Amino acid sequence: MTIQPEVLIEFQDIVLAIKHAELRRFEAVYAGLKDKFFGSHLSQLDILKREAAAVCAEIVVSKWLGLKLALRINTFHQEADLGDDIEVRCVVDPKRELVIRPNDNYGRRFVLVHIGKNKGKIIGWIWGYEGMIDDYKANPNGKGEAWFVPQSRLYGMDSFKQCKKGEQ
Repeated sequence: MTIQPEVLIEFQDIVLAIKHAELRRFEAVYAGLKDKFFGSHLSQLDILKREAAAVCAEIVVSKWLGLKLALRINTFHQEADLGDDIEVRCVVDPKRELVIRPNDNYGRRFVLVHIGKNKGKIIGWIWGYEGMIDDYKANPNGKGEAWFVPQSRLYGMDSFKQCKKGEQ
């Protein structure tokens, strides 16, 4: 049976996520980086909400795995989101795919989390190299190709903790 754990997002998690999202946005602007929201139709508040949801997703995975929360700033793909090899992806629409971008590290594990009102549901995971296949490659918004891995192709979290690099 495949498990999709749900983790409570507490008030202090939300406060931490908002503060950290602000720091990440500031760092990106200060560094002159053009991120995925550059030239977007989204307001700065909507961008901050999305960034805070992404931080909440990292909090959810760290709580479930019992890992120290890193909340890295300004590492820009040099370090994993959690531990040595865990990248966390967030969706607010529970039907969306896990997105892997060309500058992501194919040797890391990618975990998809759906962020709801007061909880995060960990949908599943996949190795980057397993998700970076032509069947999943697309450019739906004209901003560059990425791999959109369907949720049905993700492993359940029951296999995550026992997994070693190169294994499922």
